[in-house]
Amino acid sequence: MTPAPLRATRSAALAALAALCLLCTLGASAASARNATPLAPWGGTSAANPVAGVKIWREGPRWGLAAGQIAQWLGYSNPRASSVFGDQLSWDGFSGLVSVQKPRIGPDAQHKIDLMMKVASQPETKRFGGFSGSGWKLEDGVRRLLQRAEQNAPSQVPQLSIYRLNHVRCGGHSDSSADAASYRAWINRFVAGIGRRPAVVFLEQDALITTPCLSHGGLTVRMGEMRYAAQRLAALPHVVAYMDAGASDAVPAGRTVQLLRSAGVRYIHGFFLNSTHFSWTSSEMAFGRRVSRGLGGTHFAVNTAVNGNGPLRPASRVRSGNEVLCNPAGRALGPRPTTATGDPRVDAFVWIGNIGRSGGKCGVSRLGTGTFDPDLALGLASRANERLGPTYPSRPY
Repeated sequence: MTPAPLRATRSAALAALAALCLLCTLGASAASARNATPLAPWGGTSAANPVAGVKIWREGPRWGLAAGQIAQWLGYSNPRASSVFGDQLSWDGFSGLVSVQKPRIGPDAQHKIDLMMKVASQPETKRFGGFSGSGWKLEDGVRRLLQRAEQNAPSQVPQLSIYRLNHVRCGGHSDSSADAASYRAWINRFVAGIGRRPAVVFLEQDALITTPCLSHGGLTVRMGEMRYAAQRLAALPHVVAYMDAGASDAVPAGRTVQLLRSAGVRYIHGFFLNSTHFSWTSSEMAFGRRVSRGLGGTHFAVNTAVNGNGPLRPASRVRSGNEVLCNPAGRALGPRPTTATGDPRVDAFVWIGNIGRSGGKCGVSRLGTGTFDPDLALGLASRANERLGPTYPSRPY
């Protein structure tokens, strides 16, 4: 007869083995995405917050929109030409050039440069979508971006966002089988472009916030598309990925929890908020905590790119929604990117929005959608503010 202590030890061992097998069944990629420190070689210090200690890469004047505009004010007529700066000049190198050359130009241009430096000096996020092409063109575009970072600043990590799914129709919409297959092929190419290089990826801006526009079948397709993308990103060894969870003034927290579960947030590190809205940081943190509790403590990030003055409320929320989203007047750069958020579940404040890119011929911009509008960027920079919410003190920078 087996002694009781030995039976207990054997039972514990079998239980541990069973638990291990269950984890294997669920998939090693998901477990590693949640528990490993994929960016440790680039300064990552924490498995709980894998972006802590990581320095995020910033584009130089050839490809960086704000940096390129600064170069033009310094007198470089075509900073995007390879013969002017080339891919080798990083932001770190270019900022030194600015400090040397700025005293040689007029005071008006110097003032503009000072404002635009608030944008160019902070890490933004390179957005990829249908506008980035597909197939080899997409894969090569992603690879070239990461190669520039690797060559210019090998200790720094780029940020990328995905905005590929269709959000142009509302009222019972659904992606067709061909649409879904095209999306999976697009994700495969995007993932191939990253490979073993480091990156922080924000998955599918607006994908969940627009789900009320979908039919029942369309929602099922959307969730399948999201799960596929999450699983593919989770398999990359040096990627930290977050899934878009909308904003506090859109889909309610309980419903957001359901959507994130169905969309496969468990495969990646967490979720992010406010990527296309201007909501106060304090509101997003409170909303994110509710969602996090519903998911068992999942971590999240908050986009603070343009919420330094909070949202602009329309005259009629019934007709126009909870906030003005297309180039609203009076907005400001928000809290600068940091991992010192004051909340252990909030991994970072990040700038996911394309600062200075027009949302269309509306609001305070008359340039086409996606076009860089220097005046729009200057306005945001002139009102830059670190305050977290309407009851917090103003802290311009």
